[in-house]
Amino acid sequence: MKRRVLIIGAGQAAVQAAVSLRTEGFDDEIVVLGDEGRLPYQRPPLSKAYLSDGREDILALRPSGFWEKSHISIEPDRPIIAVDRMEREVIDSKDKRLSFTHLIFATGARARTLALPGGDLHGVLSLRTVADATRLRTMLDCHKRIVAIGAGFVGMETAAALAGLGHQVTVVEAGERCLGRAVSGITSETLADGLRQRGVDLRLSAQIERIVGSEGIVFGVQLRDGPIIPADIVLIATGAQPNDQLAAACGLDTTIGICVDSHLRTSDDGIFAIGDCASFDCPREGRNLRLESVQNASDHGRSVALSILGRPVPHDRRPWFWSDQGMCKLQIAGLALPHDDTHTVLSGGKIAAFRFRRERLIAVETVNDPAEHIKARKILAAGPGPTYDDLKAAGFSLGGLA
Repeated sequence: MKRRVLIIGAGQAAVQAAVSLRTEGFDDEIVVLGDEGRLPYQRPPLSKAYLSDGREDILALRPSGFWEKSHISIEPDRPIIAVDRMEREVIDSKDKRLSFTHLIFATGARARTLALPGGDLHGVLSLRTVADATRLRTMLDCHKRIVAIGAGFVGMETAAALAGLGHQVTVVEAGERCLGRAVSGITSETLADGLRQRGVDLRLSAQIERIVGSEGIVFGVQLRDGPIIPADIVLIATGAQPNDQLAAACGLDTTIGICVDSHLRTSDDGIFAIGDCASFDCPREGRNLRLESVQNASDHGRSVALSILGRPVPHDRRPWFWSDQGMCKLQIAGLALPHDDTHTVLSGGKIAAFRFRRERLIAVETVNDPAEHIKARKILAAGPGPTYDDLKAAGFSLGGLA
């Protein structure tokens, strides 16, 4: 019987799944179904380089001729609105049906919204898609005052990029420090200082009352028990939530994302979920994880291909992340939550924070030290990390341990 793999979504995970299926020997039909009306693109530049030059060629995940050459069918403007698990079909927005033998949810995540008065004013936006980034770029031509709500990765990266372009940028964060639980205190302070050196006004422990405007157009952000911060543009950067509605509607478990096992399979044997939308069983951590990163999406794509081809390998790789914020390059190897100790080394403008759980290394975060990051990835990928005493004996340098 001829097989057909349908992939709902056209981001990093979807592309890697399609490519890996082909390179691993799947010779039947592969169909990638997108809903943005454009060929697959990478998202990291949207909060950085794309804002300055608007070059779409830096976004493409694959050249336009790649898909035909690889015999992969891609339909970038075919939103799927329902999945009929009994009939093994998906239903698109025009009520047309398409059958599958295997289905992969690679639906990604969407920007989290805030229930704030004034959230619907013109000039209030989020940054998740190329359409969002293009809208922001267009507005920058005649608007100079930007307030970003949220000091997470998107808020920090965008603030650094816009400040570098000469805009007046304020970041408002409800927590006591930027990047909250994602990084250690010293790393957080270093990144905050980097923003301030670029001229960003960083307001921590700040509560927002409402977004204010006149005649439907935003002009500021009202802090609770505080002043109005003038703004021509307000960027909502308070994180993302998984696009799991379609999976939930067809009866799959969607607790904090689409739930899958370590082989990325849902409770339905022929249906999988990968990337930002998936909450996967991680044997190494002993719990389910949902990660938003290019590396995780790519690894998921490779793993799901092997599962479909009958050569499943538990997805148990050490994750790694990066974030470029102006002159600061943050890189993280491993997962630091939960952790019970941190040892930080500062040297010549570089930072390495070693995170421990029960006296064993579980993660390393670095700022402007890519060589140490590569060593950390190699060490953590090899098995259980070294102990605190091992690292202490090595002078908290990974060179002799990699």
